Amino acid sequence: MKHAAALWMLIVVLLASTGFLYFKLRKIEAESAALKDAAPGLGEYMSTIQLHAGKMWFAAKASNWELASYEVDELKETMEAAEKLDEEKNGVKISPLLDSLLKTQLAGLEEAVKSGSAPKFQKSYDETLAACNGCHAEAGFKFIHIVRPTAPPVSNQRWEPDPKAKKS
Repeated sequence: MKHAAALWMLIVVLLASTGFLYFKLRKIEAESAALKDAAPGLGEYMSTIQLHAGKMWFAAKASNWELASYEVDELKETMEAAEKLDEEKNGVKISPLLDSLLKTQLAGLEEAVKSGSAPKFQKSYDETLAACNGCHAEAGFKFIHIVRPTAPPVSNQRWEPDPKAKKS
């Protein structure tokens, strides 16, 4: 009898624990869904990429290679975050395209910025834009065509290097 009572008690405790865990899991799933809904989507990441690309253009145009290098790093971070979305648009998987862009065009941009050569930078920048536009077309968004910026994306930033800053 003692063993039967202990067994029943164990069953009751296990059932209660299972019920508790079930409701905890449902709560976590709901919170996870809410976080996912609040997270930036691919469009927000693409707009951020466009902003950093524009800032990089004006930094390089002003021979502020330190700022241009910073913007390359920001581009990489944003592309890597967008890659994690694992999005698919019109049957085209976006993550592999971003990964390829990171390994080719962005690597080339990084080297061009490190060289401090405006002609190398412009060539690499144009190749990167062509790759971006190729992805847009492949994913069914040919109407999104990115070009060299003609005006700074922000008006409250100095593009030229600080003349008082020490060169490292």
